[in-house]
Amino acid sequence: IVKKLFELSIPEISDGTIEIMGVSRDAGSRTKIGVVATKPNLDPKGACVGISGARIKQINAALNGERIDIFEWSDDPIKLIAEALTPAKVISVLLNEEEHKSVVIVPDQQFSLAIGKRGQNARLAVKLTKWKIDIKTIDDALREGIRYETLSDVKYRYAAPVVEEEVYVAPVVEETKVEVTPVEEVVTP
Repeated sequence: IVKKLFELSIPEISDGTIEIMGVSRDAGSRTKIGVVATKPNLDPKGACVGISGARIKQINAALNGERIDIFEWSDDPIKLIAEALTPAKVISVLLNEEEHKSVVIVPDQQFSLAIGKRGQNARLAVKLTKWKIDIKTIDDALREGIRYETLSDVKYRYAAPVVEEEVYVAPVVEETKVEVTPVEEVVTP
């Protein structure tokens, strides 16, 4: 039902410019929806929210005030998990790919927001991402000796490499001396 409401209310979804990659829902309470743009330079989240929130308010009203979290989907599991825990601000995501588990570090004051009421935010994120998610505060991580990099460090490390421009160095050519013989001045009468 949520997918259909988005298709009816958001032209970019109905025309395929934005795709819904996943929906996770506690009916009557909260929905999380991951979207991705199929065209460059299009903000899929912004398009779904609409100007002054007009589009999302229409969907929200149709769902009797159900809270809707929209986030940008990513094939990168670190970004996906961080985004899926919206509205919480994630500092770091550590992956154990063998066990399909993650440890997420959030600021101490964001912990309850990341978990959500009765664990709802975390539960919906797990259902949507298909990753087990263990949420810890910075203090918890320090106490447990968990070493982590912030998301901004990880983004920087995996950013496109800087390609240095090749500098063309002209070969050294021996100087040759050219003798210039003076031309006699021609005087015109």
